[in-house]
Amino acid sequence: MWPMENRSRFNLVGVAWPLCLMKCNQAVRQMSPGDKLEVMLKDADVVDEMVRLVTRAGPCRVEVERHPTYISLHLTKLETRRK
Repeated sequence: MWPMENRSRFNLVGVAWPLCLMKCNQAVRQMSPGDKLEVMLKDADVVDEMVRLVTRAGPCRVEVERHPTYISLHLTKLETRRK
């Protein structure tokens, strides 16, 4: 989806719930605006909760890509809008 040099990968395949959510939340909170991260998951039931968690951690664009053996969440951290 993105060129390899513009992103990081976070493989959570095989990491049990809720530990995978905690690890992803920590990674997203450390991202800066413009950073991209691919989160790889195996458990389809976790995807919706993961998307909710990521968007709560700060403005982030999330794209879901399903593969035969895993699911990728492609995350891009967005700028925080000031009021």
